[in-house]
Amino acid sequence: MTHSVDFETMEHDPRDPNPWLALYLDHSIPVDPEVKKAWLKDSSSRCRQFVLPIVRPFARGFIMLMQLVKTVLPDSLTSSWLLHRVLSWGLRTFVTREANWLILRHFHIGSEILDFIARNVADTKVPLNPLRPANLADVRDDLFLKQSSQIDLAQRKQTLRDLYTKWYENASWLFRSGPYLIFAATWVAAALIPL
Repeated sequence: MTHSVDFETMEHDPRDPNPWLALYLDHSIPVDPEVKKAWLKDSSSRCRQFVLPIVRPFARGFIMLMQLVKTVLPDSLTSSWLLHRVLSWGLRTFVTREANWLILRHFHIGSEILDFIARNVADTKVPLNPLRPANLADVRDDLFLKQSSQIDLAQRKQTLRDLYTKWYENASWLFRSGPYLIFAATWVAAALIPL
């Protein structure tokens, strides 16, 4: 049995307000309407409401058990091949169509952001390996591992630090000292306000 939600035709009930409808009608945060609809449809499912609170403690307990095993045997149970097969099966079996669409969309957006940085920031050496999975079968090809290696945090921080150093060295003295002047002026203004 599927739980179908249509936020467009849903009526507001003041005696029992629907928080998901309120979030759908809220336009204060600019989110793509299709993304918002998929996210809220998935979040408002009966499974999430009733099954997740029961399953969550067991899942956390299993994670803690695996962490203890990995502490004792650090080099065992490290099969990327098996991990991605289990992830692919779990996404196909237990995850809604909307949530899977959001997960695959996440990979596309990450690739677009890295591509934008590489094209628009001068003197960058951002290696590109675009991840644009078309379906859940692409998850089996070490997709999550490729994303982790693509977004290597240490390499990104070094690239950004190099860019900031070049920018800072070329900035004028007024631009470099501006934040300090604003901070000092704020403290002086705060000290002059009578209590």
